[in-house]
Amino acid sequence: MPPGKRQDYMVVETGWGWVGVGFSAAGLISSSLPRESREQVLEELRVHGELVEQVDYPGLRRDLEEYFAGRKVDFRGYTIAWKGYTPFQQRVLAAAAAIPYGEVRSYRWLAIEATGRPGASRAVGGAMAANPLPLIIPCHRVIRSDGDLGGFAGGLELKARLLALEGVELPRKS
Repeated sequence: MPPGKRQDYMVVETGWGWVGVGFSAAGLISSSLPRESREQVLEELRVHGELVEQVDYPGLRRDLEEYFAGRKVDFRGYTIAWKGYTPFQQRVLAAAAAIPYGEVRSYRWLAIEATGRPGASRAVGGAMAANPLPLIIPCHRVIRSDGDLGGFAGGLELKARLLALEGVELPRKS
């Protein structure tokens, strides 16, 4: 757990399982992918800081419920607490956060967008792997240039399901 990082939190049951979000007055700190239990969500949030108080965040609760019900949701209006991120991570994650619902971009595109260097794709992948706010910063919308899913902390099956939920049709491999 990062020293001194404290977060209030909210856990929501959706049609896909339990999801949670940690936040402070500075903004969102962490979020979880859908999990089978509330306890799994709490464990995932604790990785990013001490959980202080369970608080309802009605707008975000509604957006999470809507998202997992298959409705278009734009999480870009939520403030992110960027303290503790390197400038490189901030650029990469901010560029990923701007990828619209139902669209995908490649790691190469993200490298160019965030750094101006197409060769930074591997470093971009590392920043995406450390994303503490999946869904809010939609790393599932970043795929390989050849149309392959690439990686995803929640597993490729969940990545494919999230993209299908958003109506993304990926190229078929022969």
